[in-house]
Parts: sequence; C-alpha cells; structure tokens
Amino acid sequence: MKWQTAWKLVLVCRVAGVACTGCVTHRAYRNMQSQRNSWKVEAEKSQEEVQRLRGLLDEKGERVTELADLVRLFRENEAARLKREETIRKVFAGLAGVEDLPGGGRLTSGIFFQPGSAKLTAAGQKALRTIAGRLNHADVQGLRLSVNGHTDSDPVKRTLSQWPKGNLQLSGARALNVADFLIKQGVHPGRVSFGGFGPHRPIAANSTGAGKARNRRVEVMLTSPEDKPVTEPIRALLQRAPALRGAPKPAPAPGRPGKTR
Repeated sequence: MKWQTAWKLVLVCRVAGVACTGCVTHRAYRNMQSQRNSWKVEAEKSQEEVQRLRGLLDEKGERVTELADLVRLFRENEAARLKREETIRKVFAGLAGVEDLPGGGRLTSGIFFQPGSAKLTAAGQKALRTIAGRLNHADVQGLRLSVNGHTDSDPVKRTLSQWPKGNLQLSGARALNVADFLIKQGVHPGRVSFGGFGPHRPIAANSTGAGKARNRRVEVMLTSPEDKPVTEPIRALLQRAPALRGAPKPAPAPGRPGKTR
C-alpha cells in the first residue's frame, strides 16, 4: 500500500508540473502576441510617416524647381535689359539738347522748341534726323517708341489763343510734332505713340528757373514688345510661399460647450 500511495503522489506532482508549465507557456505566448501587435501598429504608423515625409520632399522639390526657374527668368530679363539699354544709349548719344535716360532720351524744350510754341527749331530737326536714322538701325527696329511731352507749371499766356487748353495741350502738340517728324524720317508709324502730360509729371522743383527748364521737355522712351513678363510668376510664387517654408498646421477645432470627450 505504501508504494501505491507513493506512486500516486509522484503522478499527481508530474501532472501538476505539466499543468503549471502549460500555464506559463500560454501566458508568455499572449504577451508575445500583444507585443507583436504593438510592433505592427508602430510599423504601420512609421510607414505612414515615411509616406508623409516623402510627399513633403517631393513638394519642396517642386517649389525649388519653380524658384530656380524664376531666378533664371530674372537673369534672362536683366541680361536683355542691360543689352537693350546699351543699344538705346547709342541712339541718343552725342546730340546737343538730348539727355540720356534709362531706356530712352530726354529732349530739352529750349533746344527743340521756342517758348510757347510746338514748332520744331532747326536745331531740333537736325537732332531728330540723326535719331531717326539710328532708330531705323537693325538693332533697334523691333523697339517701340513712346513720345511724351511735359511743361513747367507756368500757365500759357502769350500764345493762349493758340493753346486754349493750356500746358496740357501744348505738351501734347510738341510730342505729336516730334512723333510725326520721326515718322516722316522713315520710322514705322506702328512703332510710335505719343501723349502730353503738361505740368503734372515734374522731374524738378518749379520754384526755380533751372527746375522749370528741366521740366520743359519731351521724352522718347523705347520698349521691347518681347520682354518676358515676370509679374505673374512672382505673384504665383508669393501665393505659394507658405509651402516653401512649411505651412503651419491648423489649430484643432474647439469642442462644443458642455460636451466632453
């Protein structure tokens, strides 16, 4: 009987040991499964973050390309502008009563017109013949001319009957006569426009004689119809500026009053 009792005790212990071992193994398995699921969730989040960052990099690359194109456009325009200004400078160089301007020339009224008159003087006609010949040169034939007349602030008195509208009318007539003379010298009329501004665009104070003399002028400006526009690309780039530095995330919407989450 003793050995049977001993054998039963041994058997019970072994069964209990196996049972306990099974309990430990099952608990470890559940822990490992939980950890594995946690790792899977983290991996999915990491993949989403990688995709988001990759999208941002692609977007930044596009903005950098746009900015590089804009810089290239600026450089091309600047190079074209400098070349054109040098060519225009030659049109008005070395002539009495003609002042060099960026993109044009300024004709002094004291040389080209008598006071209160829109009739060109002999000296003015001689200078305009030279200018017209240079304007017909191949280097500048594609440029357009804008002829604008200006006066000082003194009202027209002696020739008021001829110019009842005053300085505005006188300045327009002077610009018209300059434009007409250039056309008669062979400048294509489709290239020429003119206007008169009277005393409304002074370049010097009208309180002195020297200032008034500078304000009495006709300006001939040359422009190219082929200039590449940069205003629209700049405006579009500025509208997308937040994307270049990373737009701030919108603030979360506040919860409704009285509602808890």
